[in-house]
Amino acid sequence: MAFKYDVLGTVRFGCELEDILKLKGIEDVDSFLHPTEKNVESELLFDNIEKARDVVVNHIANNNVIDLLVDCDADGFTSAANIYQYIKRIKPEIQIRCFIHKGKIHGLSEFIDDMEQDDSKLIIVPDAGTGDVNECKRLIASGKDVVILDHHSIDGTNNPAIIVNNQLSERVTDKAMTGVGITYKFTKVLDEYYGVNYADDYLDLVTLGMIGDRADVTNLQTRYLILEGLKLIK
Repeated sequence: MAFKYDVLGTVRFGCELEDILKLKGIEDVDSFLHPTEKNVESELLFDNIEKARDVVVNHIANNNVIDLLVDCDADGFTSAANIYQYIKRIKPEIQIRCFIHKGKIHGLSEFIDDMEQDDSKLIIVPDAGTGDVNECKRLIASGKDVVILDHHSIDGTNNPAIIVNNQLSERVTDKAMTGVGITYKFTKVLDEYYGVNYADDYLDLVTLGMIGDRADVTNLQTRYLILEGLKLIK
């Protein structure tokens, strides 16, 4: 078996890590190796996040049935698990119905008929949904609220759902964060509302999802959250 490789530059003996990182485009090696909480952006920078919080809190208070879409990859499973476990911790008796794709399918299309006709009042769509304009219109027309917690760079202009998406939020600089990162940020807002500190307990899920989705760890916030989550994995 033959391998092809490119020589990026010189690596000095005794300075291997520093030189390799610089050759990979890391200018501030110390900050990359040791990111801190100072690198974390406020969750309030996300467009619509407070509106989404208010809607979800209202449905939890009323003990309404929630439909939760589980997208078909590591980021989808961990982001759904993050939301499910957090809400159940707030209100254990609430019913959350999970819709899990059977194959490599994304978004709402597979389950739209069932969701439209069931007794749920709220649909939560982590790691997907921004581009599901027609599906969201149908669900909202049937009397349901739809909250999307997504990271895909898709135009959501005509989507009537409440969309929380780092790619569509101009004030958010971390575009590397994946779906489970968005659900984490959302649970941080819920923490503030409920006066609890639960969100960080699920950073292991954040780590698994962002690594699984190949998040760009040159972003210091994303790297910091991944490193913090690794501490929780036993």
